[in-house]
Amino acid sequence: MKLLCLFFCALGALQFTPIAVQAQWVLSNGPAGGSVVCFSVNDTNASQPMLYEGTYGGGVFRSSDNGTSWMPASAGLTSTDVLSLVVSGNNLFAGTLRGGVFLSTSNGMSWRPINAGMTDTTINTLAISGSNLFAGTFHRGIFRSTDNGSSWTSVNAGLWNTTIRAIVAVGPVLFAGTAGGGVFLSTDNGNNWSALNSGLADLNVQTLAVSGLNSPSPKLFAGTSGGVFVLSTDSKTNWSPASIGLTNTNINALAVVTKNASQVLFAATRGDGVFLSTNNGSSWTAVSPGLTNTIVWSLMPSSPHASLPTLFAGTNTGGVWRRPLVEMIP
Repeated sequence: MKLLCLFFCALGALQFTPIAVQAQWVLSNGPAGGSVVCFSVNDTNASQPMLYEGTYGGGVFRSSDNGTSWMPASAGLTSTDVLSLVVSGNNLFAGTLRGGVFLSTSNGMSWRPINAGMTDTTINTLAISGSNLFAGTFHRGIFRSTDNGSSWTSVNAGLWNTTIRAIVAVGPVLFAGTAGGGVFLSTDNGNNWSALNSGLADLNVQTLAVSGLNSPSPKLFAGTSGGVFVLSTDSKTNWSPASIGLTNTNINALAVVTKNASQVLFAATRGDGVFLSTNNGSSWTAVSPGLTNTIVWSLMPSSPHASLPTLFAGTNTGGVWRRPLVEMIP
C-alpha cells in the first residue's frame, strides 16, 4: 500500500539544451528491488548536486553523480519506510511510516528524530513555505514547525479530512490534497483551511504540482485516482478535467519542468508508466519506452546544474529509472 504523497517528490524546474543521447529509460544502479516512493535534491553545491531517494523498507539513498549510482544514507533512521523528503538549505528532512520526522545536516549520512509536539508519526508529505516547515500526516492532519522541526503545532482549523497526501505552496498560499476530501486552501500559513473542490470529480487526491510558479497566473494540478485536474490559482474557483490521452488515470505523482518559457508536465501512473503534457494537461502522450516496471510512484527532475538534465522515476519494487529530458520534450 502506498502511504504517501509526493510532493516534493514531484515538483522541479530547470533549463536545458539538446544533446545526442540514447532514446529510452535506463535502470540506475540501485537500490536493487526497492520501491522508490519519493525524491529530493540539494543543489546548494552547484558543482556536485546531491540527489536523494526515499524507499519503502530500505531507508534513504543518495547520489552525487546525477543518479548513475546510489549509496545508502540511513544511519540513525529508526523507520526505513521513508514516505517523504524535502530539503531546506543544508537541512534534509525525512517523513517516515510510524517513525515521524527525521533531520539530517550531513547530506543523509546521519539522522536524528525531531517529533516534539507530533501526535501522528506517519508522515505522508513534507513541504517548505518561507520559514515554515509543514508535515502532512496519515490520521491527524497538518503540523507546522517554525524552528526547523524542533517543535510542531497542529494547524487543522477547517480541515475536515485529516488524511493528508500532498502539500504545496504558491507564495504565501498553501494547498493540501487529502484522501477522500479533495483539496483544501489556506491563505494564512495553515492557521485556517477551506475546501476547494468545485469541479473536482475525484476527491481522492494523491499528488499536487504547480506550473508557472513565477508567472502572474500559476496553475495547480491535482493527480487523483481518477485522473488529472487543473485549477487557475489566481481565480481559485473551478477545477477542470485534464486527462485526455492518459490510458491510466490512477496518478501517483506529477512533476513540472521548464523549457525556455514553456511549462512541461509529467504524470506517473499506477500501471502505464509516465506521460507528458506540453499544453497544461489538455492532452497527454506516453513516454515510457524501455520502462519495464510501469507502476511509478514518484518523479523528479535533476538539478538545474546537472550536465545532463534528467527525469527520474521511482518504481514499485523496480528501483530508479532515468531518462534525459531532451529525449522527451519537443
